[in-house]
Amino acid sequence: MQVRIATQDDEAEIIRLLKEFMEFEKVDLLSDEEFRSVFTTVLAMPERMQFLVAETDQIVGMLTVLWGYSTWKGKPVATLEDVYVRPDMRGCGIATALLAHAFGLAKERGCARVDLVTETENYPAQALYKKAGFELVPRVPFTKKL
Repeated sequence: MQVRIATQDDEAEIIRLLKEFMEFEKVDLLSDEEFRSVFTTVLAMPERMQFLVAETDQIVGMLTVLWGYSTWKGKPVATLEDVYVRPDMRGCGIATALLAHAFGLAKERGCARVDLVTETENYPAQALYKKAGFELVPRVPFTKKL
């Protein structure tokens, strides 16, 4: 298995995984045009965000890294989103490898920390993140749809 930063050639596979992930989370799918726009936007701004992919003979997992900055730490930070591995490939160390690669990139950029959020009831993901060294922090996430 190899973990790497996505390229333009990965468009169809990343869109496939994003669709699977959205179906898994039971959210409305974007249109094909919107998915292509998401992919193009991410690839156009590597200083702000990147897709990481894990592949064997095909791409089997992904995550999105958002690059930010902490005014409290005076250093860059990374936020991980869209951590997803195909159901038939779970338990094979793919998510762990994706996280490790993201940690390496964050260290290279001098990040003070790596953040992520998961759903309250997603216990398998929470176990994975704790095993990877994440700590539960006492915060309450808020969002506002626009």
